Amino acid sequence: MYLFTSEKTVPSRSSPKSFISTPLGEVHMELYINEKPLSHFAMVETKSFDLHHGGILYSYVTPALIAELVFCKPPSSLAPHMSIDGICGAVWRVKPLVDQLSVKYSATLRTQKLLEGGANSGEGLDALTWYTNTHMLTIGTEDGPMLTHRGKKNEQMPNCFYTYDELAQQEIVQYVNDALVVPIPSLPKNEICQVHFVIAWKKHDGQPEDDVSTWYAVDMVGKDILSAEELA
Repeated sequence: MYLFTSEKTVPSRSSPKSFISTPLGEVHMELYINEKPLSHFAMVETKSFDLHHGGILYSYVTPALIAELVFCKPPSSLAPHMSIDGICGAVWRVKPLVDQLSVKYSATLRTQKLLEGGANSGEGLDALTWYTNTHMLTIGTEDGPMLTHRGKKNEQMPNCFYTYDELAQQEIVQYVNDALVVPIPSLPKNEICQVHFVIAWKKHDGQPEDDVSTWYAVDMVGKDILSAEELA
């Protein structure tokens, strides 16, 4: 455990996994380095850690980078008339050990179910929402302007979007088939880059188009997600 800090972790025997099971299917967290999946790289070290409140952290060390992924249940602060059945946060941190790595984070829904829905972004949030005849699910992440703002403030994000105008910032996060993709170009050596996804789901009452509970549930910032496990 190199990129997160906590006084309340213990080594785990759990084998690393990169997906979250939901009623609509599995949501896979994938990391690409210079367009190649993390699994392509020879691992110097792979470890798992159990977190204090039921979450888990996976740590991967290669000669080119350190990558760590946290899965946890973030706190929910929905309005009284809203509800969800489940929520999970996934927070990546990547630290390049060499210069000029490009990194791409993605959250992809893999399912055999027949789905309706699609993109539904808002201020500060890029999101995808799908529903079946019984359930609905939303995946969300910070939008381009939020990533740019974090980069300017050096908040676990390199300042690599400083030349982007407002329109270009809106197009940083990509909607690709059944996935949200966050590409980060040319990471400087030793600078940590954090990107998160939040997944929320519920059984709906037959009118999912009118229910925004899962959308509001995934509208979170990284520090609030990590507060669930007292991570910094």
